[in-house]
Amino acid sequence: MRKNIPLYIIFFVLLGGVLLFLYTAFRELSTNSELTSRNNIVHSNFQTLSRQINNAAVLHPELNKVNSSIKTRKLFFTDSVAILLQLEMLKSTVREPVNTKIVQKLDTLIRSELSWILRSNVPDSIIHHQSPGHIAAFQSIDSLLNQGIQRTMFLIEYRKTQLNKKISGIRKWMIFFIILSGILLVYTTFNLYREQSRTQSKEKELEIVLNRINDGVVSVDNDWHYTFLNDAALATHPPGKAETLGKVIWDVHPEMKGTIFWDKYHEAMATGKVVEIEDYYAPMDTWFLVKVYPAADGLTIFYTDITKSKKAERKLSQTLKELMDYKFALDESSIVGITDQEGIIKHANHNFCQISKYTADELIGQDHRTINSGYHPKEFIKNLWTTIANGKIWRGELKNKAKDGTIYWVDATIVPFLDDKGNPSQYVAIQADITERKQAEDDLASSEMHFRSLIENSTEGITLTDQFSNVIYRSSGSEKIMGILPTDNAIMLAHPEDLETIKNKFAELLNNPGIPIDFQGRFFHASGNYIWLEGTFTNLLHKKGVNAIVTNYRDITRRKEAEEKLIKSEKIYKTIASSIPGSVICLLDADYRYLLIEGDMLEKLGYSKDKLLGSKAEDVLPQEIFKGVEKQFKKVLKGEVVTSESSSHGYDIISRYIPLKDEDNIVYAIMTVAIDVTELKNAQRDISELNRGLEEKIIERTGQLKKSNDDLEAFSYSVSHDLRAPLRGAIAFATILDEEYGYKLDDEAKRIISIIRDSALKMGKLIDDLLAFSRMGKQGITKSLIDTKTMVNEIVAELALQNKGYDRIRWDIRALSPVHADVKMIRQVWINLLSNAIKYSGTREQPLIEIGSYPGEDMAVFYVKDNGVGFDEEYKDKLFKVFQRLHDADKFEGTGVGLALVEKIVSRHDGKVWAEGKENKGACFYFSLPV
Repeated sequence: MRKNIPLYIIFFVLLGGVLLFLYTAFRELSTNSELTSRNNIVHSNFQTLSRQINNAAVLHPELNKVNSSIKTRKLFFTDSVAILLQLEMLKSTVREPVNTKIVQKLDTLIRSELSWILRSNVPDSIIHHQSPGHIAAFQSIDSLLNQGIQRTMFLIEYRKTQLNKKISGIRKWMIFFIILSGILLVYTTFNLYREQSRTQSKEKELEIVLNRINDGVVSVDNDWHYTFLNDAALATHPPGKAETLGKVIWDVHPEMKGTIFWDKYHEAMATGKVVEIEDYYAPMDTWFLVKVYPAADGLTIFYTDITKSKKAERKLSQTLKELMDYKFALDESSIVGITDQEGIIKHANHNFCQISKYTADELIGQDHRTINSGYHPKEFIKNLWTTIANGKIWRGELKNKAKDGTIYWVDATIVPFLDDKGNPSQYVAIQADITERKQAEDDLASSEMHFRSLIENSTEGITLTDQFSNVIYRSSGSEKIMGILPTDNAIMLAHPEDLETIKNKFAELLNNPGIPIDFQGRFFHASGNYIWLEGTFTNLLHKKGVNAIVTNYRDITRRKEAEEKLIKSEKIYKTIASSIPGSVICLLDADYRYLLIEGDMLEKLGYSKDKLLGSKAEDVLPQEIFKGVEKQFKKVLKGEVVTSESSSHGYDIISRYIPLKDEDNIVYAIMTVAIDVTELKNAQRDISELNRGLEEKIIERTGQLKKSNDDLEAFSYSVSHDLRAPLRGAIAFATILDEEYGYKLDDEAKRIISIIRDSALKMGKLIDDLLAFSRMGKQGITKSLIDTKTMVNEIVAELALQNKGYDRIRWDIRALSPVHADVKMIRQVWINLLSNAIKYSGTREQPLIEIGSYPGEDMAVFYVKDNGVGFDEEYKDKLFKVFQRLHDADKFEGTGVGLALVEKIVSRHDGKVWAEGKENKGACFYFSLPV
């Protein structure tokens, strides 16, 4: 189309010229027509004037009959007016110069000769008034009139000739324009056809290109009908191209309605702007990257399946998280230091600073000579640097010196990080504190005889063998269990039926040094019988000082006999199971192997008795189910009875896991009883539905209870406040009595006064605690970010000033998570818990208080652990109640409000508190706060 623009310009220029010419010709035609008309009028006026004058100058026959002079005058007057009017008309119509001059002459002659001309009509004046001059004038008038008539005739003919010429010119131009328009029309039509052919060719080329790309490409018109699909788009349009084209996109993909794709497509159609979408399309289980390009005739949509890249991103994100977790775990568990290639420290983690007693600022920028103890020889250090400088990993033990001069040992692994050229750019040292181990190794030699004594007196058998199972050492406990046996090839003492299993265990043992391998089987006894043994093989051939395979074992013959009795009691369990419809009873050994299964619920739950019997639970149960029951099995093997609820195959099940113990109170099997309680659960659900109607009443009652609770708190505050005055009086009077009259009192009276004063002070403390507890329900919470580690260190320092014997306490303050909470309230929680730990561990020779935190589910969990007197777990629910004490007030002072205040503060922060402990083995108090 753009190529035809010059032709269109020429065409419109010609058209403008022709129209301008026609306009000019039309104006000339109009002018000629007007002049022709005027000339005709002038011609007519000349002829009329000529007739009038000739008529007036010629005797009319009727005049002879006129005798009345009045009529003669009237006739004369009329003729003169007619001639003058005709002359004026002629003057007004003449424009042409020649005729103008003629008319001017006529006007002069006619006006001078008019009276004579008119008088010549009177019979008696023709002769009397005739004169040559008048006749000549009359002839001149007649001549001028003839000239005017001839001139106007000429002008009329001239204008007709000019008009014909113009019409002829117009006709020629019109023919030329028509011919030119025809040529231009033909040329334009040809060009349009050629342009259309080219467009179709380009569209085919574009279609070929679009079909070659991997992205799906579709086009829809303004009514959402498909107008194009490339080959890649057929993957998401199963009906095919022919069946899809012309259909509405929402009919082909109805699931798209209500998704972000629907919204964005309509947005692009409405705004005319390019839209990009990256989202998950659930009906196809696919991630798409879509670009929508609007046009006047609809939308063109390019889309790409990015599911793989999304999965890769997710995997990368997971990998990065794992790396961060590894780093966190490494920082939490190990001593980590990073140096540059010159050995200058660039990074020291918290554990590094803690063990070296230097701050990070003091370490960074220094080399490792700062902590060098001087224990290792120069050759040792040189070998270390030579190894890592060559890009190799160095492993070994280092003896270092802390800032305060104390010595500590680390098991170090130094890893060089190499640059692109393979040269070390920095070194990462991962170390573990082995100070205690080294101390233990030093003590090992001195305690060897004591250790050997313990072995000799152990009831378990301990045997050391070489890799060929030849006995190197056998404890006295072994001889008590097995009797005196040959020392060669001890593995052959296994029962023939168990020998293959034991050999496999032994082979596994050799391939896994340091890892205990459990075994169970029958072995030959010196008496000639076989007995059942259970124990572990541990490959310590590599362990210096041991260099043997250590076998620990015990006689379980009685337990196995009990298991056999259990199996023989199968009829009893069958009877029990049959008497409880909708149930199943299972017996499993310590390896989770099914020994017995009875009950009609088994098949209802989708299991087969034949498939389960003799198999391990982990091999026949789905993994997600096994993971759940394994936790219960482990608790049962520890002697616990566990109850759980679950749903499966449309049934509600209550399961009970029961430990079966032998005469020595050792758990040798697990019994599980599962009962169908679907009807009971349905009844409970029905009750829940009925209870919903009571919600409004419950809400109303809750409001009433809240008001009562507020009134109770106000009352408690008032009572506590009013009790202060008499207490202060009691303390004051007791003090006055002691100071003023003490010399008159005996020792017993003084003791009673002291008791009164101490009791009043304790009562005052109790009132203060009650006031704090009462205010806590009304006090608003102002949350801010708390540096928990700093807060705890400050509180510990403050408590050091308030408690005697504080220097005996060993504090282990670990990493503590920061939290958003009320500073004053959380400070009170820490003060109460730490004071509690100091109080109840004070009876120990070496009090130990550990403070730490760990991440929970959307919570940060904090704990305070001590090695104090502990408490009975049976009464742990009373710990956080007001005035509830689990220890004698004479031994441990307190009001019984501190832990209740802790529970109230934490619960107001939407957290939880709980405790664990055992009598005389310490206690651990936990509280959680939202992250």
